[in-house]
Amino acid sequence: MTMSTYTFSKDSPLNTALRDPEGNIAYQISTPFAFGSSETAIKRGGQVIATIQWKAFRSSTLTMRGESARIKDIFPRTERLSTSRVYTMPNGESFKWEDGSKFHCVSVDSKVTLATYTRRVVHWFKKDEKPTLDIIQDVGVDKTDALVVTWVIAEEKVRRAESSKRHRSSSMHHNNMHHTSIHHGGIGGGGGMSGMGGC
Repeated sequence: MTMSTYTFSKDSPLNTALRDPEGNIAYQISTPFAFGSSETAIKRGGQVIATIQWKAFRSSTLTMRGESARIKDIFPRTERLSTSRVYTMPNGESFKWEDGSKFHCVSVDSKVTLATYTRRVVHWFKKDEKPTLDIIQDVGVDKTDALVVTWVIAEEKVRRAESSKRHRSSSMHHNNMHHTSIHHGGIGGGGGMSGMGGC
């Protein structure tokens, strides 16, 4: 299957532009900064094709083709703790984003790879390689739109999960260090306050 490579202007699923193989901006993704809830707009040719409402304390929603639905209903995880998600097109065709050696999307029925996301490659002595999204050619505008929109959601969800995991790991490390400082301070006889202050 022949793929078209779209190159991202920034390494961000929420604020970036996708350039087609000819260098033209094919899609624009923007998310104005906001505390708590925020909204991502995805445009093709200057026209908004979808919006994602990220909500802090309620279910986030996707509005596309004039219809709104909760992301957990329209693009659910395959398993409770999985990063894989399945989206079903209006025509009944389903595809799945899943993480592996590369983040990619496959047709649920045919298992054909529909899209592959290559994350930014950092080099020490030469310019970093920008992230890219390879999308299968000749699948129609509607499916290409759906692949881009669902990529935004899937990648942002993965990044949030990774960020949360790092935060928990950092908190556990801090708590362990704090416990060790108190313990050692007690042994030293009167060094407890000094030990706590060093955390």
